[in-house]
Amino acid sequence: MDPRNDIDMKELEKGEVSHAETKAVGNNGFEDRAGATEAETHQIEMTTRQALRFYWKSVIWSIIASTVIIMEGFDSLLGNFFVLQPFLKKYGDWNEELGKYVITADWQMGLTQAVSVGCIVGVIGGAWQVDRLGYRWSMISNLIALSGFIGKQAVKVHNLR
Repeated sequence: MDPRNDIDMKELEKGEVSHAETKAVGNNGFEDRAGATEAETHQIEMTTRQALRFYWKSVIWSIIASTVIIMEGFDSLLGNFFVLQPFLKKYGDWNEELGKYVITADWQMGLTQAVSVGCIVGVIGGAWQVDRLGYRWSMISNLIALSGFIGKQAVKVHNLR
């Protein structure tokens, strides 16, 4: 019988049964709630320098994940470039009727919808990958791949034409 579920009848009669409010289950059975409170107090009282020194792996992971997410956000800005004159001059075609460079509607639609198609492919591939590798390694490998693809795109963007 699991000792955590075993209630001693003598304790029950004396009214000394411990409740979930006063005890928490830890990795090795019951742990005192005071220990958890002490650890929380210690973390709250840490200086920024102490926290960075103690939780440096978490800080690095957070910076990497945030940077990749910020870079992914730049991917959605492509539609805003369609009105910028330097972008139009480099990637657009001269329109005699309007007397200026334009990017045709089919190219605009194709470029903006490529993001949606990529999301659909990513969701399908990501579901399979999470089943095979687990959430942690899927996240790590996908963030690395996303960094590489966006970095490659940034380096090669001037070679489109």
